[in-house]
Amino acid sequence: MERAIEDVILFHMQRKPAKLRTSGSLAASDRGDRIGMLGSALCALHCALFPVLIALVPSLGLGQVVSVDFDQAFTIFATVLGITMLGLGWRRHRALQAWMVLIPGLALVWWGSFSGLHTHSLEHVLIMVCGGLAIAAAHLINLRLNHRAPALLRADQTAGTRCA
Repeated sequence: MERAIEDVILFHMQRKPAKLRTSGSLAASDRGDRIGMLGSALCALHCALFPVLIALVPSLGLGQVVSVDFDQAFTIFATVLGITMLGLGWRRHRALQAWMVLIPGLALVWWGSFSGLHTHSLEHVLIMVCGGLAIAAAHLINLRLNHRAPALLRADQTAGTRCA
């Protein structure tokens, strides 16, 4: 009987851990979330500094260069990138925390870009900055959850293989 127990213990010690099956590459997901964080932070900076830029551009003779439709283009890009990256992340970590930050952030930037607030007033600036920062925070949360996910999956797998 002791020999059988020793064989079982040795078998489990020599067995290689199962490879984790995950969707997509973690490096690609990292890159996407980092682009999302950078883009959202730049958006917030753009929205905060745009009123100053509007005041300076005519004095520099660059009136044709600045387009107010940047907000709308960024909103569409941020929506596609955010939903894609958080969707891929959710398949890995199955956590909703990032979504709970992304959705209000996207709602704010959509409201600021496609409503009557798209006048670059103080209200527009505040809404767009808060939305951009929320989107950046959602990407950061997703990035951290993605890095934590492999350890959590390994713990779940080992817990499921233990004998009672």
